[in-house]
Amino acid sequence: MGELMGINFAAVMEQGGLLLALTTLRPEPLELKLHGFDEGGIWVENQKLTDMILELFDAASLPAQPVFFVPYSGIRWACILAEGQSLSSAKLGL
Repeated sequence: MGELMGINFAAVMEQGGLLLALTTLRPEPLELKLHGFDEGGIWVENQKLTDMILELFDAASLPAQPVFFVPYSGIRWACILAEGQSLSSAKLGL
């Protein structure tokens, strides 16, 4: 397991574990640090999600970093940055 719609999560973890995804956790895309994956979903870290938990507990800090589980069904889309440059056709007038 570990591959969903062409994203190899083992390779993502080897390359630093960062991906951009729209999930059911928040209404906007999030930059996620991938901590792990299994047959049911992925385990991720994100500061906005951490802030949400801190606010829930009315705390300024926690003794450890929260890592969240996102089931594969909760991932709307995800992407990683591959090697090579990205250009905006609109900004370049193309």
